[in-house]
Amino acid sequence: MIGKFRYALERLADMVSERPLQKKFTAWQEQVARWKAKAPWLPGAPKR
Repeated sequence: MIGKFRYALERLADMVSERPLQKKFTAWQEQVARWKAKAPWLPGAPKR
């Protein structure tokens, strides 16, 4: 079982290196930045 698991991990590593994941969430990150600028959470402040 361990040998098969190692082979599977090696294949998975090969697949990722051939086609790396490059999902980008820029629209979401920009929205979060706007929310933080509008209403920053300050340490010690109560969470809503």
